[in-house]
Amino acid sequence: MIIVSDEDFRSQAMESLAALGLTYEELAQQAEQRDFSSARAHALWVSIGGTIAR
Repeated sequence: MIIVSDEDFRSQAMESLAALGLTYEELAQQAEQRDFSSARAHALWVSIGGTIAR
């Protein structure tokens, strides 16, 4: 089992968003519209969706 701190999780999520050129808000909007800019964006939402406060 791997345990990740909340801080590490958030940091990695933000790095992943930056790599996609998106903010969390933009990714959440894509999820609401069910229209992701890429497969990677969709995969990231599956991983972090709803876990970071807007």
